[in-house]
Amino acid sequence: MSTVKNTLTSLRERLDKLEANLTSQADFIETREKRLHLMEKNIELYRSSESQKVLLNVGGIEFVTCKHTLLSIPDNLFTELLTKVDLNQEIYIERKGDIFKIVLDYFRTKDFNYKHHNLKTLLELKEEAEFFRVDSLYTELDNLTKDIELVSYEHSGNYVYKGVTAGTQIIDDVKTKDLTKGICAKSPGFITFELNGNWEFEEIEVAGWNGDTKIWYPGNGSGAKIYTSQDKEKWVQVGTLSSSYASKIVTCKLKKSQGRYLKFEHNSFIGLGYLFVKRIPLEQS
Repeated sequence: MSTVKNTLTSLRERLDKLEANLTSQADFIETREKRLHLMEKNIELYRSSESQKVLLNVGGIEFVTCKHTLLSIPDNLFTELLTKVDLNQEIYIERKGDIFKIVLDYFRTKDFNYKHHNLKTLLELKEEAEFFRVDSLYTELDNLTKDIELVSYEHSGNYVYKGVTAGTQIIDDVKTKDLTKGICAKSPGFITFELNGNWEFEEIEVAGWNGDTKIWYPGNGSGAKIYTSQDKEKWVQVGTLSSSYASKIVTCKLKKSQGRYLKFEHNSFIGLGYLFVKRIPLEQS
């Protein structure tokens, strides 16, 4: 009798544990279902919100787009603006509507082809990209519209006569039209300039160093070969330095080329008082 009682007690305890486990699992399943339901509602709400139509009036021209399109580029003007306005109402912005059309296309495609526009439009578009805080587009336009700059230089060494160095040997001095300042190199001479990008060009403005004529002849470097390179390893000759460059700024035509480096090389001395690399106008690119 005692054995049967013990067996029944043990069986009851097992049933109680099983019931407790089933209750716990049921609670877990119910909680999980509630969470999944809430998540689905949030996703649906998010989708509904992101796909909400937005009516814009930019400078009198109306545009209809989706909220998620205007939020697809991080930290632009609309990420802040759309939280402060009633999206059921027209949003008016006092900017150039014809240019904003290009900006909106960039929001939609993340792509931009500068060859479809002239320089005037690109400069206007750059202003609008800055206003709407579309940083990636602004950077691209800034690179397209800025001038070619001389960043650094290397040369064959200073020319020194009786303790006096010819030239100021400062990169910024070659950017000014003060020909008494510039860079001079000893024989056999070369001066290599690094540009602020990989540019396409076919023309330069250049002049010789006209500083102390007691130690230096302004025409040193006449006939120098001019090379371009994209990597400082493979060089392409694109022209020669005219003898007329000595004491005045002249335009030197080059073979159309693309490069990040521009080198002047001569078997004797060479000096430059001014150098400006003219980019090919976008309309011709």
